[in-house]
Amino acid sequence: MILGDDNLQGDRATRAAELYRAHWAPRVIASGRPIRSYISVPDLMRRDLEMRGVPDSAITSYPRPVENTREEAEALRKLAMDKGWRHVLIVTSSYHTRRSRFIFNRVWPKDYEFRMIAAHDSDYDPDSWWRTREGLKLVFHETVGFVVAAWELRHSD
Repeated sequence: MILGDDNLQGDRATRAAELYRAHWAPRVIASGRPIRSYISVPDLMRRDLEMRGVPDSAITSYPRPVENTREEAEALRKLAMDKGWRHVLIVTSSYHTRRSRFIFNRVWPKDYEFRMIAAHDSDYDPDSWWRTREGLKLVFHETVGFVVAAWELRHSD
């Protein structure tokens, strides 16, 4: 199972820990962007996962920092191929699943299976996102991100 996202809330760690404890995945791979020279999103995710009952031995922080979802998909494709993982669960925010799926579909080999697992996000309510400033910002960011991803990956099919 791969756990990654731009935001730092523990919702994704909670969902990943639930899936780990339910034996859906034997490992959790934390990936993400650097925050400072001494800490990254995977460092924080590791801590959140351990607090939710995932043993340190089952958590791998991907060593290469990534700046965006495309870089993350490319880096994790390489890791999955190197490890021989043919079936992967990808935990991300509910609002981010569409763009993530689009990017992974274009970056990953067709004979590899991945599933997007939506994690609840406390900053996003799919039933009333337009009522809050944060909801509007998230939808705008995802829309622009989707357009950018489509442009960058336009020749990858």
